[in-house]
Amino acid sequence: MPGFVLATIALLVLACGGPRRARVVFLTESAGFRHEVVARERPDELSHAERALADAARSRFELVLVQDSAWVERELDLIDALVLYTTGDLALDPDRLVAWVRDGGALIGVHSASDTYRESEAFVGMLGGRFERHPWQQEVRVLVAGEHPATSHLPASFRIHDEIYELDSQSEVPRVLLELDPDSVEIERGDPDRPHPLAWCRDFGAGRVFYTALGHRPEVWEDARFLEHVLGGITWALAGPD
Repeated sequence: MPGFVLATIALLVLACGGPRRARVVFLTESAGFRHEVVARERPDELSHAERALADAARSRFELVLVQDSAWVERELDLIDALVLYTTGDLALDPDRLVAWVRDGGALIGVHSASDTYRESEAFVGMLGGRFERHPWQQEVRVLVAGEHPATSHLPASFRIHDEIYELDSQSEVPRVLLELDPDSVEIERGDPDRPHPLAWCRDFGAGRVFYTALGHRPEVWEDARFLEHVLGGITWALAGPD
């Protein structure tokens, strides 16, 4: 795939010299709905989200940008952290992915990662939630629910305009980091009786999982608060359980 080759070379050049940096792969393949922020207009051009994360991560990680889950399947054992902005059933075997995290891998899910491998109970159980609907696309207030490298730069609450997910009733979310303030939306458009977590994390065997439901709108990928939120999640996941 020419787009993959060019993207990889461009980012690996940034990581040359000095001690080895963690190899972080940002997979933005859409086997279901394709979000605007991860759409490449041409095979040899990066998407909006890829460019934003590449710029933000420039001095922190060796970042590889790819839209080919079959490549990830082949390279998985050489990857330190995998960031998913994906939909649908990918070529990467979900059971192998779960085993990789349990054995020490770092998985970071962004937005529609919770709309990936919907029929894999092992993957959904590891991630901690499965997308059901998005009742709100508007400015909302987000409450910071826990101290964490992905939230330490944020105030106790903040406002952001994004598409807000509601999870299915079977989701068992682990440690919540961000949650929707229900008073900032018409809560009746969703399920008022459900919690509405927007970011969470967990230790998983010898590995770690971090997820954020934010990241739908292009403007969010230009928001330094969001980018630092994602980078903090990657850093935390790479550190592994205590």
